[in-house]
Amino acid sequence: MPYQIVGTPEDVVNRWGRTSFEHLARLHHSADAGPSGVQLVTKFGLYSSEVPERPSWQDIVYRFQDITAAQLASMGSLKAFQGGFACETFVADPTVYLPWLHGRIDALGGVKRVTGKVASLTELPEGYAAIFNCTGASLFIVDCAHSLTPRAHMNARAGLGSLQLLGDDALLPIRGQVLRVRAPWIKHSWTFDGTHYVIPNVNSVVVGGTQQRGNFSEAVDAVDSASIFETCARYIPSLRGAEVLYEWVRAVAALPVDPARCDKRRQQLAVWHGRLSG
Repeated sequence: MPYQIVGTPEDVVNRWGRTSFEHLARLHHSADAGPSGVQLVTKFGLYSSEVPERPSWQDIVYRFQDITAAQLASMGSLKAFQGGFACETFVADPTVYLPWLHGRIDALGGVKRVTGKVASLTELPEGYAAIFNCTGASLFIVDCAHSLTPRAHMNARAGLGSLQLLGDDALLPIRGQVLRVRAPWIKHSWTFDGTHYVIPNVNSVVVGGTQQRGNFSEAVDAVDSASIFETCARYIPSLRGAEVLYEWVRAVAALPVDPARCDKRRQQLAVWHGRLSG
């Protein structure tokens, strides 16, 4: 589902969301569904106080419908909520999807992996068709073709590392922390008041989370973990019987304006500050 962090116009977020949804739908309905870790799940978004209006992305997902307080009244721990929505959407497990993407790249042949440190993009040699700068954000290709030369597109995926690599002082860290637990009986995705969530993946369930703006720390915080788990287990009590596999934290980058921008200093460079889930 489309998710807005800061600044990006809603119509742009929805356009990206629709493209992602259609891509995941194609994967799910292909032989690559298992290897890529893409699942079709029912998603519930519940609210304990005022229920927001239907989101602008309701027509992107499958079977969007409202949930009333009367329907929740007989659902035990969920009766505390006033209402919400349900829909069907896709989940791509990043612990499966990203290795699958790496495998697709390797299968193309001619891939050479070199480990090192780059202090400036000017250190990179010319001649690459695409360069991904992986400094802490998720992988998205930015469509800036209207302002790029046709001969070569260089897409840089730069997260908080852009503070040093590109001198991008406008970046704002947003610290996210989650737990991964073993709970194969959980088949649906849940969001509670837009802040906490339970998302089934292929081999585990993600329990989250935090959105701490201005926090650079990438150390696991025991207080955050306890708060996350207790809040989600209050509404999904069976989580208390789940084995905690590990805790994960990442401070990702956000911008107070549209994060997909074309860098005017180098015409071939497009920068995306995105997100990644543990």
